[in-house]
Amino acid sequence: MEETTLITQILKGKTSAYAMLIDKYKDRVFALALRLSGNREDAEEIVQDVFLKVFESLAMFQGTSKFSTWIYRIAYNTSVSKLRSVGKHKQEVALESYDVVETKDLVGVLEPLKREEQKYFLAKALQQLKPEDSLIVELFYLDEMKIDEIVAIVDESISNVKVKLYRARKKLYDLLVLELQEDVDTLY
Repeated sequence: MEETTLITQILKGKTSAYAMLIDKYKDRVFALALRLSGNREDAEEIVQDVFLKVFESLAMFQGTSKFSTWIYRIAYNTSVSKLRSVGKHKQEVALESYDVVETKDLVGVLEPLKREEQKYFLAKALQQLKPEDSLIVELFYLDEMKIDEIVAIVDESISNVKVKLYRARKKLYDLLVLELQEDVDTLY
């Protein structure tokens, strides 16, 4: 069912349409919350808060952006607010939540490794980035979002997001080269 139809039905009070909307976005919202919080319990609580806010403000959705961008923005703001209020910072995230970032430089560094080793080193490197930089990289590569969608979520300029993405990629590359070199050195 199309999102505009779902939204119309929800606004008319049809709860099954709201359940369909939740089902469609719950995994993506959870992944974003988990990336920012680093904690499964906090992420689950954030997801509940997000869908409550979505329900309460659905009538205000104007359609000037994609619905997915709008809901991601709510998820991002809710996550940041929640973490600020409890004074928490990003912690380690489960290895399964990462996949291999596909860029020429990173693939070249990671190529000799097995898939699980790639995930391990990538997760380790991503956790060493600032949380907002890590999020931008993950939204761009793992969620395959366009720059303008990321801009709408993190509320920064296009040039700032591009610069952060470039610097984060370079930092990831440097971290992976360093980490892999250390591992090679310990073998000999």
